Formats: sequence, C-alpha cells, structure tokens
Amino acid sequence: MTLATVRLGWRIQRSELFWTAVIAVVLTLGLGLIGLALQSLFASHQPCDADFNGSGCGGLSALAIPWSQYGQFMLGLLWPFPVVVGSILGVAVTAGKLERRTAGMSWTLARSRRRWLLVRLLPSALALFMILGIVAIGAEWLTRSRLVTDQPGFIDYQLRSALFPLRGLLAFVTGAAVGAIIGRTLPALLIAIVFGTATSVSLLNFMDILHTQAATFVPIAAMERYRYDYPLLAASGATIDGPGGGGNMVVPVAEFGYWITVEALVLGVVIIGVGLLASVLVNHRSPS
Repeated sequence: MTLATVRLGWRIQRSELFWTAVIAVVLTLGLGLIGLALQSLFASHQPCDADFNGSGCGGLSALAIPWSQYGQFMLGLLWPFPVVVGSILGVAVTAGKLERRTAGMSWTLARSRRRWLLVRLLPSALALFMILGIVAIGAEWLTRSRLVTDQPGFIDYQLRSALFPLRGLLAFVTGAAVGAIIGRTLPALLIAIVFGTATSVSLLNFMDILHTQAATFVPIAAMERYRYDYPLLAASGATIDGPGGGGNMVVPVAEFGYWITVEALVLGVVIIGVGLLASVLVNHRSPS
C-alpha cells in the first residue's frame, strides 16, 4: 500500500473521522478537566485519600464527591462510544458505496475488491485507533485522579487501556461486514451497532469466565489489608461464601499486564477474523 492509497482512504472518510475526532477531543477535555479538579482538591487537603481518610480531610467529601460523580458519568458515556463510532465508519465504507451505486465503478478501477477494501479500511482503522487511544489516556488520568493512586488496577480497565480502541476497531470491521450484506446505510448502521454491542459484551463475559478460573478468593475481612494487591477485578460480582466466610473472587493487580495482553490478543484475533469475513462478503457482493 502506497502513501497515495493511504491519502485516498483518508480523503474518502475524512468527514466522518473529523467529527469522530471532534467528539473524542470534547470527551477527553471533559475527562481531563474533572481529573484536574479532583487532583487540585486532594492536593489542597493533605494528607487525604479517596476514602477521605487522614487529618486533612475535613470538608473534602462535600467538594470531591460531586466531581467524582461527574467523572463516573463521563466514564459511563465512554462505554458505547467505540461501538457507535466504529460502526458508523465501518458501515460508510461498504454500505455507503453500495447505496450510492458507485461500488461497481470503484471495484472495476481497483485491481481487486480485496485491495479496494483494504485501501479504505486501513487508513481509517489507524486513525480510529489513535483517536480512541487519546480518549483512553483521558480515562486513565481521570481514574487515577478519582482514586488518588498511580495504580488503579482493574477498575474500568476496559476504558483506559488498549482494549478501548480495539473495541472500536472490532465495531469498525463489523460495520464493514454488515454494510456489505445490507447495502443500505441506515439499516446497516442499526444492525451493526446491535451486532457490535453483542460481540463486545460477549467477549467481556468470555474474559470474565477466564478471570474467574484464575481468581483468588479474598475474605471480606482481609479486603482492606489486601486493597493495594487487589484493586479490584471482581471476577464474581456478588459476595460469595468461602472457607474464611464471605469474600470476593479477585485477580491480583500484579497480573494486570498479563490480562490486558490476553484480552488484546483475543480482540485482535476476532478483528482479523471479522475483517476477513468482510473481505469475502465484498468479493461476492453484487454492486447493485
């Protein structure tokens, strides 16, 4: 793929990518400003932590809790963001061309349909990954600010790691595949969002099963003592009974890098598989 083809792929979707970048910048600024406000509050009430423990915490909770709630709201907005923007961009690649009845001409001019698809997917995929990566950095900053720690562990880790842009890429190739089947933008977009959401949730549930198998039981009484070893990936959402009474199944924070790598590899394999499926669908699709 030459630089000229990369530029072509960018020009074709520059409008969608531009507005995706604008929304991402707004979200990142919001995350950053809330994080900055929280860091300033905790810095002015030393020593104090996220549980408001310490001699300097007087009146801090009334100031910090609203900002923390704003932060949680902003983080909540991030959950559907990669699926929605990825689906919009992916559907536009295939369904947009088919709906405007320009696919046949484009496929004729290209050396092959697979090359045509690659030229349009790869530049947008790289741009989408970078845009979502910036948002993930903002989520990391806010999470550390809310928890007053440099090691937030697994808390909201799907929003503040490489998994966030990878989820966007999965929705992107899913959108391209659905667009090749449906051939109309709006119906394809709605179906792609549903499929993208279902796939993302299914993968998260699959990883939760793996987490549960590798988790450690920690009694509730020991939670405070182990809070920095397990800031928490609760592999079981509810309190369960164990040999030492009630507790939680949690994954040690020391395994954070390992599990991020495992999940990233799983997402990567699925992305490649769906991308190949999109290629097959485009190769066998009628241009009308």
